[in-house]
Amino acid sequence: MCDEPPSDAFQEYLRKINAERPRPSIGISPAAHVAASAKIGDNTNVFPGAFIGDEVIVGDEGDIGPGSIISSRCRVGNRLTLYPNVVIYHDVVIGSRVVIHAGAVLGSDGFAFRFDEDCWNKVPSQGTLEIHDDVEIGAGSTIARGLLGTTVIGRGTKLDNLVSVGKNCHLGQKNILCAHVALSADVVTGDYVRCANRAHICDHVRLGDRVIVGVAAIVSKDVPSDETYL
Repeated sequence: MCDEPPSDAFQEYLRKINAERPRPSIGISPAAHVAASAKIGDNTNVFPGAFIGDEVIVGDEGDIGPGSIISSRCRVGNRLTLYPNVVIYHDVVIGSRVVIHAGAVLGSDGFAFRFDEDCWNKVPSQGTLEIHDDVEIGAGSTIARGLLGTTVIGRGTKLDNLVSVGKNCHLGQKNILCAHVALSADVVTGDYVRCANRAHICDHVRLGDRVIVGVAAIVSKDVPSDETYL
């Protein structure tokens, strides 16, 4: 009799066949644009239509998908996977073994406007964004850069499709945010936080370690560690 539950065995099987899938080896496509000052690591593929800007550093064993953009002065670790049409704004720092799915936008300006003299005047974002190791970001998700400081996505955190993270948020390690979760500006989470679909965390809220937020919950106050908010 097998001691391992069938679901665990099936997951292990899927991981095994995925690891055995042959990885393409095209190098840097002549149909990609790579700035002369950019540095591309060993065995990294840059697919047709990709754009890599000035002074970008990309690590080894990466895959930069068709139509993806890594803007100037970004720093990227080893084994990055960018699916098609990912946009990474300037000066973003990304760790190793990060997976970013199609259409995600990382490091765009925070939503900051001041009403003055009968119009909304933009407050320019001067901060940046850091994505730590082993993060996965779903298709169509957006993460804003800091207004002055840094937006941070902690190691091992996973974002589903269509997740929105506002400016100056600081996510801890191994969080999981399901589809359509929205974090407003300056949200801070501890480690192992779980947010279910369509949860909304309001500005400046702090979520402690291992907090669970239920489906479509609107969290407008701090939640201590190990609490569940529904």
